[in-house]
Amino acid sequence: MSRPSPSSQVTGRQILSVLSVGGVGLGALYLGIFGLAKMRALDDIGTGLIDISAGVFAYAVFLAAVWVIVVRPSQNSWAHVGLRRCDPSLFWIGGFLACLWVGISSALYAAFGLWELALAAGAGLVAPFRDDTVALVGFFVLAGPIAALVEEVLFRGMLYGWLRQRMGITVAAIISALLFTAAHFYIFAAGPVFVLEMTGLAVLLALLYETSRSLWPGILCHALHNVLLLSLYLYRG
Repeated sequence: MSRPSPSSQVTGRQILSVLSVGGVGLGALYLGIFGLAKMRALDDIGTGLIDISAGVFAYAVFLAAVWVIVVRPSQNSWAHVGLRRCDPSLFWIGGFLACLWVGISSALYAAFGLWELALAAGAGLVAPFRDDTVALVGFFVLAGPIAALVEEVLFRGMLYGWLRQRMGITVAAIISALLFTAAHFYIFAAGPVFVLEMTGLAVLLALLYETSRSLWPGILCHALHNVLLLSLYLYRG
């Protein structure tokens, strides 16, 4: 007898609705920033703080859409999208996998002669926040726990859970991982090795969710992975 999917109640229509609302919110955000920039209303605000504020707004829109479209109508808690309690020992596994994947990523980049390129790209990512402690802390919080929470709800709790109802674990994990990577479209400019690394991380997170039946270990893994990489970029930059 096959094991049940870790999430089985989210519908395809709900997923499309969440993505549509989030897309409209992102469009409004970019138009607003463009308009304010044209009026020079943002000249006295640092680029780092603008980026952080925009990121927080974007993730908040998607999370609010999940609550309004998926969680609230079901009259259930956030466990409806995978935020369930789990065995505390699974957090240790999530933390270990984050460290392991950072090591695998580093070895992969080094093997293909891309280590210095990865460090340079990462240092450029951190550079706008380096000279402002508040902005730097905000960037780490945004790229770590906030991004991990929202992305795990969207791509593992909802998308993987929906796919898992219709196909096997492997296919569902790969398709959801490819869509996760496609959402981070900027990674394609870096080259196929970077795309492979991100896709592999997404597959790992899907399998962690499949095993734990909770998003929390994956959220920890995702957040710690991002924070470790950013710390490395900050140090080497």
